[in-house]
Amino acid sequence: SIGKRSHFKVTRVPMQAYAQRVGADLEVVDSPSHPCLAAWNATLQIGANSHFMKLPLLQYFLQRYDQLLFLDDDVLLSPHAPDVFRATPCGAIGAVVEGYHKQGWHTMHMRSVCSIYGLGASHPAVCGTEALKQQARIFNSGVMVLSKHHLPLLAGWDAHKLECRILCDQLYMNAMASKHGACLH
Repeated sequence: SIGKRSHFKVTRVPMQAYAQRVGADLEVVDSPSHPCLAAWNATLQIGANSHFMKLPLLQYFLQRYDQLLFLDDDVLLSPHAPDVFRATPCGAIGAVVEGYHKQGWHTMHMRSVCSIYGLGASHPAVCGTEALKQQARIFNSGVMVLSKHHLPLLAGWDAHKLECRILCDQLYMNAMASKHGACLH
């Protein structure tokens, strides 16, 4: 939660309560000088897009924890939220598939995933014409459960040409999940 984000004063309270209830550490990144953003700060200086700062953050914490629940700072947790660490198998990405959009929304964004990250020829089961018509669904990267198993999805993020039109880190995470055949739970 970097910058003037007054809503975090509200959302932080249930995040802290949730972490305590499920026995997790709550780690808050509230400054670009946080150690998890050191790699991002270096690439930012050579022109990288700031919309990808979630990538080095995820990589940093996955190297330190077995499992990670990432929450955008605008997520308001219910006091009745289940323990998603227990509910998500370590080999799977726990996330919500964007479900409430106009017809074609998912296909449009999955086409972007395929095009930006060059998955069209190498991953026809995901990026082929029929696949895009039938199963083009993307997950939201604002609430994700990841484990050390997912470190390969983030390896080399700083070597990729990071393009951004819309939903920057979300499309990247969806592309890498497709590329690596990650299971979504």
